[in-house]
Amino acid sequence: MTNLPLFNVKITGAKKAGTNADTDVVGVYQDSAKKAVSPKGAYVATVDRLKKEASFSGRPATIQYVRFGGKAGAESLLAVGLGNPGEMTYEKLRQAGGNVYARLKAERAKNVAIHLDTLLPAKGLHAEMDLVKMARSFAEGLILNAYSWDKYKTNADKQDDYAGPGKIFFVTRDKAMQKQLTEELAKAQAVGESVNITRNWSNE
Repeated sequence: MTNLPLFNVKITGAKKAGTNADTDVVGVYQDSAKKAVSPKGAYVATVDRLKKEASFSGRPATIQYVRFGGKAGAESLLAVGLGNPGEMTYEKLRQAGGNVYARLKAERAKNVAIHLDTLLPAKGLHAEMDLVKMARSFAEGLILNAYSWDKYKTNADKQDDYAGPGKIFFVTRDKAMQKQLTEELAKAQAVGESVNITRNWSNE
């Protein structure tokens, strides 16, 4: 049975807004020259450095993991490439979320903070792209990639009880988004649970 991560919304600047995350996730878009655009906030210098080293360009489906590169209590940083904002779609965000989850699991992250303000409001996004739906699409990608089938694992295999991140916090400064975002993340969680039940039945 798969233990799915729990989604939570955190508003930065609010009381008890801490997440105790060991890994921060930031989105990195590209400019018209296909170079990474450093996200506003604590990770500007880090992404600037990666850009100068030509090790990360923000290309879609790419991930740069910086161990011990986290800020404000987080141990590590995961930067996910999002490409040109004008080419962003909900499906691309689902794919990005799935890629992020796979890398988080490979790195054995436990508590994760998704910095939504680096994923959502980007210059050049199509007007029809709804910010809350964008967050939900990314969340769906995360949770749909959390599935694993372990019924027939040996006892030796099961000794390692790590199953992926336990908590994923969606962090934003936009307090006005909190209610709708919480509702949409609950829907994404429900989709993940329903799909995983179906997958379990098909594997029996």
